[in-house]
Amino acid sequence: MKFSFECLKRRIFCNALKSVFSINMPLKKYYLMYVIILAFL
Repeated sequence: MKFSFECLKRRIFCNALKSVFSINMPLKKYYLMYVIILAFL
């Protein structure tokens, strides 16, 4: 269970990083905060 969750978290983190670099909207700031929070869960 823990392993699959870590895997999912890493995948979401990587996808989020890719998305952040392609987004140039005010939404980027909130998305980045979301990613950082996810990373520290």
